[in-house]
Amino acid sequence: MIKIVRRGDDGGKRKMKKITKDTLISECLELNPDSAEILMAVGMHCIGCALAQGETIEQAVWVHGNDLERLLAKLNEGIEADGTN
Repeated sequence: MIKIVRRGDDGGKRKMKKITKDTLISECLELNPDSAEILMAVGMHCIGCALAQGETIEQAVWVHGNDLERLLAKLNEGIEADGTN
């Protein structure tokens, strides 16, 4: 018997996406509804910046001098709590 597996077929289980250092800021804003507030709280007013469409979290952190791991943990808290992504 041959089983056809479609891309993204996870056997009925929903995989939660995770925000990483390579996630674009624009994607981050879509993944976590609280990300705009989280970013602004650490001085990253990226939501209104034209670079948000092509800048990663890591690049923004480097420019603004924030702690990457701490910020990623905070951004991912909202995704895990929501569970819809």
